Amino acid sequence: MGTAVELVAKAFLVGINPALIVPQGDVNSTLIFSGNVEYLPAGAKAKTRTGNDVLKIARSLIQTESGERMPWTDADQETVLEARNATAHLGLLREDQKIDFMECGNRIISAIAAQAGELGDYWPNIRP
Repeated sequence: MGTAVELVAKAFLVGINPALIVPQGDVNSTLIFSGNVEYLPAGAKAKTRTGNDVLKIARSLIQTESGERMPWTDADQETVLEARNATAHLGLLREDQKIDFMECGNRIISAIAAQAGELGDYWPNIRP
């Protein structure tokens, strides 16, 4: 669930503008995500913002666009990311975290999905 939350947030932001997932000041990633790869040095790699960063940005954009209160809390976000890290890095998730983790993750994904609408036309000329 934690990885899904992060990836849904990144997909939402990319649907608005790919630059939103680029770490601040990372020129190579900016070039990659803007499609200007002819300016890249050999071996350049794309990097993205952390899960915490993309969730903060997504939450702020949703709140601004909808004019409503925060779609999820800092506590929801921390719960999801803490459980994701415990699971991914240690293979552990405490019994008392499981329900909160799933409820918080569902709240975040539902808020993003409700706001996403018809995103994805940033690069209309790139279609399968």
